[in-house]
Amino acid sequence: MRSGTRLALALTLAAALAIVAPLPAGACSCVVRSQAEQVRAASTIFIGRVGSTTDTSTTFDVRTVFKGTLSNQVVVSSVEPSGCEVPFTPGRTYLVFAVLSGGTTITNICAGTTVDLSAAAGLATASPSPAAMPRPGGSRLIAESRRVPISVAGALVALLGVATAHAARYARYARSPRAPT
Repeated sequence: MRSGTRLALALTLAAALAIVAPLPAGACSCVVRSQAEQVRAASTIFIGRVGSTTDTSTTFDVRTVFKGTLSNQVVVSSVEPSGCEVPFTPGRTYLVFAVLSGGTTITNICAGTTVDLSAAAGLATASPSPAAMPRPGGSRLIAESRRVPISVAGALVALLGVATAHAARYARYARSPRAPT
């Protein structure tokens, strides 16, 4: 193998690692449920603004409670071995569907938690708060699939590999005695 081909292959491998390595591996799959089913399954439902996050939990400033009894602040665990944790963003407001398990409030992307506050329009309010009325707009669910970025990264790596192979073949052809001058 010529040094140019080795260099091209090394660059392709480096690009592949740079593209794929930062992506989290995950295979979250959810049973699709109606909002009524999500409400029945949840122990607590509320609208809250993310105050802070750690690797294992998120603290919310509760604005409106639709189900359950909560204080003004609640800590929600979103650690999921299945990869279905919600990527909460500090300062952002969410409609949270959570369950209580062993004294811990837990949610995941399959529970119905969303940034789309208009999804709360059909829910009966347990403790109204005019400051936290749902606003229309936003994406429907947080349940984005990780397969999409991984597929895109794979396609980019494959395209880069094909381009590298084509460039190596062209370089060999250009150096051959049969190449037109």
